[in-house]
Amino acid sequence: MTKEQVLQQLKFDVELRGFSKHTQDEYYTKGKIFQNHFNKPATELNITHIREFLHYLTAIKKLDSGSVNSYNRVLDFCMV
Repeated sequence: MTKEQVLQQLKFDVELRGFSKHTQDEYYTKGKIFQNHFNKPATELNITHIREFLHYLTAIKKLDSGSVNSYNRVLDFCMV
């Protein structure tokens, strides 16, 4: 899959779940940020990449735990 195909699948999955438009947009944006961080589609990444990314958000970006957890929820959809 390409990065764009992953994002389209993510969009489809969150629509299917009935998430609000705001939440759909948020998931799409966070999924895109994750993929761009590694410049690879999420389907080519693994748990080590996820852990590295979440550590980056915490240690470098200084995001609070709630924000990091929201990224973690998004990654569940990306890593299909």
